[in-house]
Amino acid sequence: MTGQCVVCGNITIDDLVFYDGKVRMGVLGGDGIYSALGASLWNTDIKISAVAGPDYPVKLLSDLYGFDTSYIKHKEKPSLRNWGLYEKDGTRQFVFRNEKAQWAEYSPEPDDLPPEIVRDSYLHCAPMPWENQIAIVKSARQKGAEFISLDPPFQYMEGMQMRDLARGLDYVDAFLPSRQEIRAMFPGVPPELALDTLINQFPRLRAIVIKLGEDGAIGYDRLMNVKFSVPAYKANVVDPTGAGDSFCGGFLAGFMRTANARAAVLYGVVSASFIIETEGTLGLRSINTEMAERRLHEISSEVMG
Repeated sequence: MTGQCVVCGNITIDDLVFYDGKVRMGVLGGDGIYSALGASLWNTDIKISAVAGPDYPVKLLSDLYGFDTSYIKHKEKPSLRNWGLYEKDGTRQFVFRNEKAQWAEYSPEPDDLPPEIVRDSYLHCAPMPWENQIAIVKSARQKGAEFISLDPPFQYMEGMQMRDLARGLDYVDAFLPSRQEIRAMFPGVPPELALDTLINQFPRLRAIVIKLGEDGAIGYDRLMNVKFSVPAYKANVVDPTGAGDSFCGGFLAGFMRTANARAAVLYGVVSASFIIETEGTLGLRSINTEMAERRLHEISSEVMG
């Protein structure tokens, strides 16, 4: 199946500090852009809803990858800027160099996407303040989105009660947290047991996938009533920034093609594998769908037998 992917998220400029002492400053990033990149390997109709300052070359990304950026709002103030701090175990934290309150200001709102764009679309909501995410997915459901996936913000997940999580997930088809967010929600609980809790707590979800970084992903497909585990693609890691976001974009495009959560995870794994082999959002310029399809065939043969 072909169709339209809509990505709602943030645009940021990142200053990255890695556990081995390497530093990369002024990297063009943002969960909205990385998610769109992950989807773009499989789908050419990608619309982005985000907010950018004058210091972010939106037109360059549009020219390179063909994104529809007409739904990106532009502000006169500089874009969001972060310190991205990485630990050896893969956990990371992003510290705003702007005032934290600007995070919501630089996140898209429901009115930024008209109903005719959202209707029948496959929409992904990347991490942003939780109330913003709730508003986006609720509006998207009311406007007739075909499928909605959500990647939660780890900054809000610590101590999150199930009733508060439900305020967003009641409008969502696929929940795509990372191991870091699972640790925040379920301290000391293995991902496999956390998955069982989510399956039982949220029976409306069509798919749940927990991203485990270099350990791949585990998940559940409710239609098939099956749990599964998928390994990561054996990639040459250059920079892990954006891996989880590009996974989500790949998953969205994969689910559009297959309507199967396990198969869609393979698309996400391949998207993430290309992102981590490059630096920043400009690194996929030499990657095309044919290359992605070859890698998908390779890992599908390994996983599906």
